[in-house]
Amino acid sequence: PHYDMSFRDKGVKYLDKEVNNLHNFHPIFQYPFMRSENGHEKDFSNYYLKNFFNYKWTLNFSYPFLYLINKLERRHRCNILFFGDKFSDIIYYLKSKNCSVGIIGGYKELQTAKSLKTRFYIIYKWKKILIGLFEKNPALESKKSQKAIESLGSFLKKIGVKVLVLPNDSLFLERFFIESAKRFGIKTVCVQDGLFSEEANPNFIHGHFADYMFLWGDSQKKLYKKIYSAKTLDEKFKILGYPYRIESHTCEFREKKICILGQPFEIYNYQLGLKKKLLFEKVAQTLLNKGLKVVYKPHPGEKSKDFFPSNLMIYSKNLKKAFREFNVFLSLSSTALVEASLNKRIALQIYNPDFTDENFEQKGYSYSINSTDIYKIADYISSINYPYEVKNDIIYQAHDAGERFLNLLESLDQ
Repeated sequence: PHYDMSFRDKGVKYLDKEVNNLHNFHPIFQYPFMRSENGHEKDFSNYYLKNFFNYKWTLNFSYPFLYLINKLERRHRCNILFFGDKFSDIIYYLKSKNCSVGIIGGYKELQTAKSLKTRFYIIYKWKKILIGLFEKNPALESKKSQKAIESLGSFLKKIGVKVLVLPNDSLFLERFFIESAKRFGIKTVCVQDGLFSEEANPNFIHGHFADYMFLWGDSQKKLYKKIYSAKTLDEKFKILGYPYRIESHTCEFREKKICILGQPFEIYNYQLGLKKKLLFEKVAQTLLNKGLKVVYKPHPGEKSKDFFPSNLMIYSKNLKKAFREFNVFLSLSSTALVEASLNKRIALQIYNPDFTDENFEQKGYSYSINSTDIYKIADYISSINYPYEVKNDIIYQAHDAGERFLNLLESLDQ
């Protein structure tokens, strides 16, 4: 998409750098393959600095007790360090196999680490230091910048990290961690955290900076064929499968309980955010008029209620709980729709080319209905009594994701 550079989220401070100044940035903050073979820069008019600074507003030092943990950090050693808690199901499995595992993150991740009884390391101090240094000198040429990168790598080495696992290698802190880890010989693994579109420029999806990329299926691996050799594809890109626990119990579909899944289009384009809101309001009203139960579950990136449908109750629990409470899920292009199909719930895409080029039914992800046929949506939902079946050659449904993850890590050493 072409990002609306004039739009700014409230409460977020942006680094005001012109797109054509990217060559002044340190290489880890330039997109991969930014320079062609003859050395000329490619067109990066769609580059959006917010992608690197979406953590900035979350800087929070209101939990003093976290600093007490800091004194103990270097005593707590771990071989496998997860950046954040996105893959808690895999962490749980690794713990059950007595693997040495840790999580680095903030207050939310601390709660996950406590529940999993795993080691925890604070990220707040690194956020403050690294973001501050980058703002002063994006090229990171100063002695302070180089010392900070070395210090982070040294810290990872001292606590015993052999593998650093990240949910992406496209954002600011993740790239800093990867750069620091590589300087100390620490392997970096990016685990796919959501579906990539076939229409997307493969230069702009995850997996270029980390040493290895663990993917959901062969359909996703094919996206990298345009820019990597067959040998590199085999060495760098591995098939893990869907990395989250799949709900084992089946649903009863006689009574349809509907959850509309939001998406943060307004982050990239203000007008598109408003269009999303109006479309969801229209869908909701059509369903409510038929006496159906409908709620709206915002995406974590949707920060402003101004873009929520005004005629729906807001559901604030996580996706796993939503899968237990609802049996029908609607959205525009959300990966969560595919996850609903995998968890044996009815997933229905409201297809509108303004929001995505991909028709999910044609891709093998979920049912689809055209946005011009919204007046039919209630009857269509009533007629569906079975979840959409996602084939394993589209997304491998890894009921043993933890075991597969561990086997892949072990294979990297061979």
